Amino acid sequence: MAIDRTFDYLQWKFPWVTKMTQSVPVVLVESGTPIRQHMAKSHVDESDILSAARKSQGLSRMDQIDYAILERSGGISILPKSPAQQE
Repeated sequence: MAIDRTFDYLQWKFPWVTKMTQSVPVVLVESGTPIRQHMAKSHVDESDILSAARKSQGLSRMDQIDYAILERSGGISILPKSPAQQE
């Protein structure tokens, strides 16, 4: 408990500690195009993204995805393209 309280204090006193100890969301796909550099750095491949897309949105192809975001929790959020964008 003392270690947890110490980290809380350090994060409050020095904001840069928070940036170093907590991750931020990472965009993995933008407008249907995988961002390979972000995927490699996050150790995520296309099959992981497509699996999340199938489970959450019922999508089966990369070109149906507007954005795929790796969340701080480790999950992948999928934002599908609108029907107008898919035409």
